Amino acid sequence: MQEQPPRNYGIDIARILAMFFVCVLHMGAWCGEGIAKAPTSGDYTVAVLFWSLAYVGVNLFMMISGYLGINRTWKFKSFLRLWLQVVFYLMGGLLLAYAVFGSCLQTRIFLFKIFPIPFANAYWYFTAYAGAFFLFPYLNKGFLALTKSEREKLLGILFIIICLFGFFNRHVWGGQNAVWMLVMYLTGAYLKLHPLQLKTRHLLMIYIFFSLLGGSLYILNNYLSSHTPLNLPIPNLDYTSPFVVCASVACFTFCTRLQPQSAILRKTIITIAPLTFAVYLIQSHPFFSGRFHDICSWAARYTHYSWWHIPVLSILLFVFCLCIDYLRLRLFNFIGQVFARKTSKKNA
Repeated sequence: MQEQPPRNYGIDIARILAMFFVCVLHMGAWCGEGIAKAPTSGDYTVAVLFWSLAYVGVNLFMMISGYLGINRTWKFKSFLRLWLQVVFYLMGGLLLAYAVFGSCLQTRIFLFKIFPIPFANAYWYFTAYAGAFFLFPYLNKGFLALTKSEREKLLGILFIIICLFGFFNRHVWGGQNAVWMLVMYLTGAYLKLHPLQLKTRHLLMIYIFFSLLGGSLYILNNYLSSHTPLNLPIPNLDYTSPFVVCASVACFTFCTRLQPQSAILRKTIITIAPLTFAVYLIQSHPFFSGRFHDICSWAARYTHYSWWHIPVLSILLFVFCLCIDYLRLRLFNFIGQVFARKTSKKNA
């Protein structure tokens, strides 16, 4: 019997951290109609810099798929399992909204928000993932056939075309599509095959430096656009920004180095990691995301918005969504056990 490789807890940590970062991004957009409207320059600056540290979240998720998937056989049932979770939360949320708020359930919601290709627009990440999923096996085969040098040249060309050339023409390239997901998938695959030979503390410093540099340029760009007639090509905070990409690679590699020794901490990580995708499904739900936005705007208006609203509300949102999916998972396990017992009695 083939021995299972030891679990890489760093990947689980990266998954948890990535989803928390997504919460931070959403909170930064929701609080007080966005961090750009923070009332004081100090709060605005700190909020943007903290927000910039979270911009690696989506790229982390994409790289995790490549890191874990480069040596695996992709099966349709794994995609189907993910899709069923999406359908559960999407339709369950809409039915709950209908029961509580009397919101209208239209036929087009069932037709155009459930199916990921090519109709769905409820969750852009899952739709992009669905578009990229069926190319993963071919990417694996081709990428594994290349030499290390050829892999580096391929990734270099892709980053130049998308991150640099795409900066001047965002109508062609962007970070919210299947193409960018495939690029980050290959990046994660490369890091699996050829880990970066950098010290852990240097990786952390690179992540922080490039994140804060991207946030500083974001502040500079907003200042120039609102106070001067200048329209300089300054890289903005975006998933394809060169600064965000460098920070993402450093943060991901840093996470892979984290291997906690505490048994309690390991168990906690294993418990939380599988629940993280539901955090995205709940907070990005087409109905409830608007309600979260209203709550955040209300909190910012009546508590005199400060930079710490974003981390505090992000933690509350993250824990709230985790609890919901934990209860959902326990309910499903209970139902499965009941059906298993009934089946065993019938067969007895």
